[in-house]
Amino acid sequence: MEVAGILGAGESTVSELLAGRLDGFSIERLTRYLNALDQNVQIVVSPRPRSRARATLKVIGKSCSSRSSDVACSG
Repeated sequence: MEVAGILGAGESTVSELLAGRLDGFSIERLTRYLNALDQNVQIVVSPRPRSRARATLKVIGKSCSSRSSDVACSG
């Protein structure tokens, strides 16, 4: 798998990433993988609006998919 070579990771790791199973990956590791794929990474932290009951996580990119209802994808 070409991606595995770029990331310096095994094919099983790439399969986990592509399947959206990210629980075993640190933010640092995911950031390193994205940078290896020539992707910029921005992490923006802001206060929760009072109109929302709880804080949210929003992933913005050209394409994304998520199994979690706490993650909103747009792009």
